[in-house]
Amino acid sequence: MKVENNQIYFGNESAARLVEQFGSPLYVYEYDILVRQYERLKNAFKDSTPSILFACKANSNIEILKILKRLGAGIDAVSPGEIFLALHAGFKPEQILLTGTNLTRDDIIYTVENNIIINIDNVSMLEENGDLFTGRDVSIRLNPDIHSGGHTYLDTGHRDSKFGILHKDFSKIIGLLKRHNANLVGLHQHIGSEITAADSLLDSMDKLLEAALAYESISFIDIGGGYKVKYHEDDTETDIDDIGTRISERFNDFCQKNERNLRLIIEPGKFLVSESGYLLTAVQSIKRNEEKVMVGTDTGMNHLIRPALYQAYHEIINASNVSGDNNEKVEIVGNMCESADVLGKDRQITVPGIGDVLCIKNAGSYGYSMASMYNARMLPAEVLIQGGRPPRLIRRRQIFDDLFFLTSD
Repeated sequence: MKVENNQIYFGNESAARLVEQFGSPLYVYEYDILVRQYERLKNAFKDSTPSILFACKANSNIEILKILKRLGAGIDAVSPGEIFLALHAGFKPEQILLTGTNLTRDDIIYTVENNIIINIDNVSMLEENGDLFTGRDVSIRLNPDIHSGGHTYLDTGHRDSKFGILHKDFSKIIGLLKRHNANLVGLHQHIGSEITAADSLLDSMDKLLEAALAYESISFIDIGGGYKVKYHEDDTETDIDDIGTRISERFNDFCQKNERNLRLIIEPGKFLVSESGYLLTAVQSIKRNEEKVMVGTDTGMNHLIRPALYQAYHEIINASNVSGDNNEKVEIVGNMCESADVLGKDRQITVPGIGDVLCIKNAGSYGYSMASMYNARMLPAEVLIQGGRPPRLIRRRQIFDDLFFLTSD
């Protein structure tokens, strides 16, 4: 993204021109930022050369997956659907790991039939479906009982979380694995998102390493992801170089001291794709009352739910008039029939005119992947910008006929 002639441009195309060509609202992704983020992460962890499994719940567009595959990533999937997409993007089964929760028997059957390792998330999975794991490699998702994450919904590693197996249940899980002749090859954790410091990750990794000491069969530990990105200029972000250096040092010291040749896995999602994506939306109304100016758009919480769900901040720019004279504090709202449908409160921007295009940043993760057809609104198109090449449509805009798949007729 760049500013030229007081407008936002992506490659050689203005935001307004992209909307004219592909319609509004519109998701736009920049290839160069994807590559930059992957290389940053790879370089930060260079001393431990981990397997980088992209947490594709953040963005499961198959063309995005193909780019990350070419860069060298694998896939952290949370459902059979994500496995299906990963396989069709060209990933091999050994490059995919399933970390699902409350999986059905059919979920497990699909996964094991495709020779993909599952992170066992609860005791019931083995009590009810242990027969499906006979003779197969498995991993265990541990709950390290550590609080982390920028929002209560993003805090997944504490004892009251629905995720992972607590220490008190570990012996029971081991007994069930032995009963079903399953092979324990890995230990997994994911303690939350929006992690900014290394300490919580180091503490939780220590618990994985301590557990791994007792089992010679374990060949990898997976410390999850959760690295924070900036949502505005003054925001904090994960010091990825510090985390990479400290994690690598601790991991390498353990392997050397204990003569273990373990593989380290990390599972970034947001860190790789968030900053590469933008949601463009056209202004439909300007409503003024005594207290505020409300700018109404043709998108909303159905296309970017994070502000409503997590009270997340996403920077919003008037892409048609970046720095005009008429600068005012406004509230930017969507077209959903919901009071929670507010994309940005108290935003100081150039007050747009009807038809101006707004650019919402950090929409590359948990934008389209969490989008819905609520209010029977169509899902937008997705476009990829790569260098000076023409913009490439990587998912078409939905049409009314697509609503029929929601009915039985």
